[in-house]
Amino acid sequence: MNRLIMVGNRLRSLTMTQDKKPRHLRRTQIDISDVQSEIETLRSDVTWRELPLSMKCRILILERLEQIRDEATSQGK
Repeated sequence: MNRLIMVGNRLRSLTMTQDKKPRHLRRTQIDISDVQSEIETLRSDVTWRELPLSMKCRILILERLEQIRDEATSQGK
């Protein structure tokens, strides 16, 4: 179910979950202060440098999840 709300001067659509919390309220906070500089400098391409830290973390998590799934699939065969 989508709901429209006004944010600034724009309409935004909020995706509602089963528990009726908007997507932007389903966030998790983690302390990455000890690995922040390592994440920031992990790759040298321009695109990586331009991404915000939150997106870099998300990309790394998704890549690792895909790697784990691939390993589990290959072990299951």
